[in-house]
Amino acid sequence: MKRYFTFTLAIIFVFLLQGCYSKGSSAPAPNNVNVVAGDGMVTVSWDMLPGVEYWIFKAATNDVTPQTCLGAPQCQIIMKAVSPAVISGLTNGTLYSFSINGRLDSGAGGPGSPSVQAIPRLAGATWSVGTPLGTGVMRGTAFGSVYV
Repeated sequence: MKRYFTFTLAIIFVFLLQGCYSKGSSAPAPNNVNVVAGDGMVTVSWDMLPGVEYWIFKAATNDVTPQTCLGAPQCQIIMKAVSPAVISGLTNGTLYSFSINGRLDSGAGGPGSPSVQAIPRLAGATWSVGTPLGTGVMRGTAFGSVYV
């Protein structure tokens, strides 16, 4: 009788676990994927949807997908990424590609976003045109104890 009771409990336990387990599903690729290069790092951003877990695929190549990342040089997969994501430890002057896919309830990943490229560079290597001097926007600048 004790053996029958243990067997019955084991069967009930297995059915309860199966009812709790969800295989999940894939999610569509995110929109508006953008990569901004910095000094030895990049910032990756995209439009997030609620309930979707995102993975970033990064490789030192001109094109990467979730399917080709593992065979690409310097492949890195960042799981459970949140936008914006900062990826550091990159080599300045090296081309990197990024693709993002999503999954629901730990399911299989969906299609990857189109590959986006960036080349990290030394800080100050790239300057953007701003407001011309003399327009009153710049109030002053300082270096140590010298003020201009």
